[in-house]
Amino acid sequence: MIVELVGTGDIYSKYNSSCILINNNLIIDMPNGSFKELIKKGKNIASINTILVTHMHGDHIADIPFLLKYKSEKAKNNRTVIICPKGFRKNLELLFNVYNFDVVNKNVEYIELEVEENINIDKYNICNFFVKHCNLNAQGFVINGVLGITGDSVMCDGVKKIAKNSSFIICDSSMEFANEDHMGIPDIQYIASQYTNTVIATHMSDMSREKLIKLNTRNVIVPEDGYKINIEEAKV
Repeated sequence: MIVELVGTGDIYSKYNSSCILINNNLIIDMPNGSFKELIKKGKNIASINTILVTHMHGDHIADIPFLLKYKSEKAKNNRTVIICPKGFRKNLELLFNVYNFDVVNKNVEYIELEVEENINIDKYNICNFFVKHCNLNAQGFVINGVLGITGDSVMCDGVKKIAKNSSFIICDSSMEFANEDHMGIPDIQYIASQYTNTVIATHMSDMSREKLIKLNTRNVIVPEDGYKINIEEAKV
């Protein structure tokens, strides 16, 4: 499973906003600028047929209409599955209207999740876990029993379940110290030590990135945009 971090920053960072691409066909969140970044990297955008949405903030969903519009107009196989929180489809259709896009890809299947589920799609087993972020219906995922993604969250039962059920965890690292919406560096260190996971930091502010680099914590990777890892071959 080739995992590439298209973006590793938060919305105010000089880095691209958090976005994860797996095997060039599954993407987790599509923030503003991610579609253009995929083009710059020469990715086959038409091959992206599964989108996981952690929550409905703009810096996680703003570029999804561009992907669907592109596939509707340019791709021979425009099938796309979107695994998302309840209510996402309605919000995405409103976003299409705001963008004045008159072409909506009709070959889209929405799987709106209200409870923790186990979904098999293509070669992926995807389990969702609900996390706590800004009073939203926010979720993280475990993919193929090895890769965890927290999305934006405070430390909560959902994050602990994701950590418990994965060997590698791509983790919200927004803050130097946790606030009411995001985890802080002590939370990242806790996950790395308590669950002996390899933690890959993302959604970093420039301050938290700088601090994490200086701390050089065991089992914590502080990646640049474009960082790639082969999960099967990597050693914890």
